[in-house]
Amino acid sequence: MSSQESLSPSRRTQIAYEQLLGDLETLHGLVFTHQRPVRESDIRAAVNILRRWLCESELTKLANELDVKPSFEVERNDDQVAAVQADASITYYLAGGVKFDGVPISRIYDSTKAAGPSPLVPMCPPTFERVKFKDFVDQRRIYFEGEWITCREIITFTANKLGGVHLDFRRNKRQLLLERANAHLTFGGPPQIARSGTPGKVHLVLEPKGVEVLSGFHVEVIVAATTLMQVHFDGEPLMLLRTRRSLLSRLKTFLGLQGKPNARMYEF
Repeated sequence: MSSQESLSPSRRTQIAYEQLLGDLETLHGLVFTHQRPVRESDIRAAVNILRRWLCESELTKLANELDVKPSFEVERNDDQVAAVQADASITYYLAGGVKFDGVPISRIYDSTKAAGPSPLVPMCPPTFERVKFKDFVDQRRIYFEGEWITCREIITFTANKLGGVHLDFRRNKRQLLLERANAHLTFGGPPQIARSGTPGKVHLVLEPKGVEVLSGFHVEVIVAATTLMQVHFDGEPLMLLRTRRSLLSRLKTFLGLQGKPNARMYEF
């Protein structure tokens, strides 16, 4: 009898639960940085954890063994999805939801239309809801060439093909689409100082001193990691996240000087 078989079901469940808690802490260290961009290597390390718990369904297995229901807080994007699908000029859309150099980056789209006075995608304040596991991993996050790409697909492709777990250059038809979507829009510093990565067809310089090029898939991995860190079991959080604000930030809020995020238009 192997040592694994000799463990009782309750002990195996305890080990899995402890590993989940440890992985959540590791994710926090990987994607929550202070005064520096998240490194591409850290994103690859994070996606390994995400694949295990979300794509290999280890989290749902653990939840079933514990007899609890997991839930996840996600930003509602029904209106944005509908707007993208209704406008044939939109060729790319990224849900996003991260910060570059302190600036919130979300709802990024590429359109064949010239920039007008108002955005083609609703930019109303975000609303969040708690959803079940399937609704989280199957949420539509990127739109490209008329196809929606889900959170689950982004994690799997990044892990299995882009070096998160495996670096594999073989592609089927769907994976070729994912590769083109991954390469279309990139973020980081000025291309001339980039030490790694290749700027996409559209490159947004959002980290003035950034030396790595990150893709939309990288952004979505960070979002998924943040969402997993906030998982609840039967309404109770597994990990408590606290936000620390600088004295300057608190002072700006007190004086009413804290600017609200606004939509920005870029011409390419």
